[in-house]
Amino acid sequence: MQDLKNLNYEWARFIVEELARTGVHMFFISPGARSAPLTAAVAANQRVKTVVHYDERGAAFCALGYAKSTKSPAALICTSGTATANYFPAVIEASYANVPLIILTADRPPELIDSGANQTIRQHGLYGEHVRFAITLACPTSSVPPETLLTAIDDAVRRALKPKPGPVHINCPFREPLLFTSKPESYPVRSKNSRQWQSGTAPFTTWLPHATNVSSLPIDKEVQEIADSLSKTQKGLVIAGHLSSRAEREAVVAIAETIQWPIFPDICSGLRLGTQHELLFPYYDLVLDSKDWSREFTPDAVLHVGGALTSKRLLSFLKASAPKTYLQICTEISRYDPLGMVTHRIDAEIPPFVELVLRHVGKKQKKSHRKLYKTVPTRGVPMVQTLSLVVEHKLDELMEEREEITEPAVCRALSKLVPENHNLFLGNSLPIREMDTFGSNRGSSVSVFANRGASGIDGNIATAVGIAKGTSSGVTVLLGDLAFLHDLNSLALLKTIRTPFVIIVLNNDGGGIFHFLDVAKLRGDFEPYFVTPHGMTFSPAADLFDLGYFCPKTLTEFRKIYQKMSAAPHASIIEVRTNREETVKIHERWRTEILRALPR
Repeated sequence: MQDLKNLNYEWARFIVEELARTGVHMFFISPGARSAPLTAAVAANQRVKTVVHYDERGAAFCALGYAKSTKSPAALICTSGTATANYFPAVIEASYANVPLIILTADRPPELIDSGANQTIRQHGLYGEHVRFAITLACPTSSVPPETLLTAIDDAVRRALKPKPGPVHINCPFREPLLFTSKPESYPVRSKNSRQWQSGTAPFTTWLPHATNVSSLPIDKEVQEIADSLSKTQKGLVIAGHLSSRAEREAVVAIAETIQWPIFPDICSGLRLGTQHELLFPYYDLVLDSKDWSREFTPDAVLHVGGALTSKRLLSFLKASAPKTYLQICTEISRYDPLGMVTHRIDAEIPPFVELVLRHVGKKQKKSHRKLYKTVPTRGVPMVQTLSLVVEHKLDELMEEREEITEPAVCRALSKLVPENHNLFLGNSLPIREMDTFGSNRGSSVSVFANRGASGIDGNIATAVGIAKGTSSGVTVLLGDLAFLHDLNSLALLKTIRTPFVIIVLNNDGGGIFHFLDVAKLRGDFEPYFVTPHGMTFSPAADLFDLGYFCPKTLTEFRKIYQKMSAAPHASIIEVRTNREETVKIHERWRTEILRALPR
């Protein structure tokens, strides 16, 4: 980068350098003129990395995936005008999923707002309540000292991380000339503190946490009350929602082992696939179809660890069960209580809190030596294992009946084939639900990602690319055809991928999920207004973006292709063509056969 003696550039250089010092090391940039000072400053900073993408919406979702996988904030840079609005879907997802993003939008100076000037809109407050913090900086000027600018950046990063992670918006107006001036300009550094910052590598402001994990936990009396409640409960369930680390997953298993309650693991918990344990019940969604067995699992108390749940059947079961106690432990401050059932909510880091509770519960358990479900002693933990084996074997038997490609069969086959330590990204609507229901727990242990903050179908491919960038490991994406079409531009991001990246598209020619909803009862209006069939296949998209393409006709062919592509250091598309009506029939038949196979 050539030497730019320009106040706009110097101002931007201070912003980028301070972001780097606070731990923001990845910038996702979309080209534009008004953002030139920020882009030039990023290009000149050797401590940061960049991803450049012409589509702001895709760039934002890619940043989201990166931040999700690294648990570190990512920065976005775009020009002024409607470019800023294309960030909005990813901003909403980041807000509800508690993912830190630093959004740097270039802007016109205030005198041009509402003047009819080209590419000028009202950008301050654009994202409304979906950001944790929003600020519009002054236009670069020597009258604002560097320390004022630096502390504003430090404050924005802090708000993106604590107390509730999420996106923040820094609006950056620049006057012309944007980069080159007839006379050299500089940003005067006058104060001792500013000079000290310039010669060092630390952020200007160091924010100390207002409370440690230990001091933020409930007092001993409250923990004792929770322990008493868990110990006295005769029938209980542990529900594992979204969990973000191995330590959280180990904590869930540890507390379940102590109180001897079965675990219902959500697909995003990290316990649903590739994990086997006598207390884990991966097929709860299928078994809860049985009135008899749903009664057996009806709990007096629920311990819900982690975030949101995918299964509607589980939510309906919990609502009908109406447990007296519903204890939720979650690291996220956001409320998650769609049924209005939570009686005790603990906002704390899961592992240390569980360890604290176990100190009390463990003492009581050693004295009581009680077994799970005293009222039905023959249907305790061993029966969870029995049920899991019955469903596992029945699903394998149903798959082996035919070689024909179906959506449930592909999801189940994939769950056994994803390589160890691979990342699995699940698209919303049917793919995540089918994997939650039919996926096997006999495959490898994999990290599962999904955009479940607002559960949209936009930006799925870009998010998965961000995960690949953040983890530097293989990614498999399972999504529907509409989600694929929604994010077609993001296929351009795959040209820089050097690790295995497989997109499996379930192409059922429209919105297959609607066949499972009440709107399916509509007659003539159902197809054109809800399903919206498109009649397309995706080999032309693979050609356009120079990607490998495959369209298997049998399950055996699918398995062979996926195993090869999941080890190849490049991106490819596997299109699985299915029939929507047939998928509904397969769901109904498999569920019926499983209910018949359950012990009575």
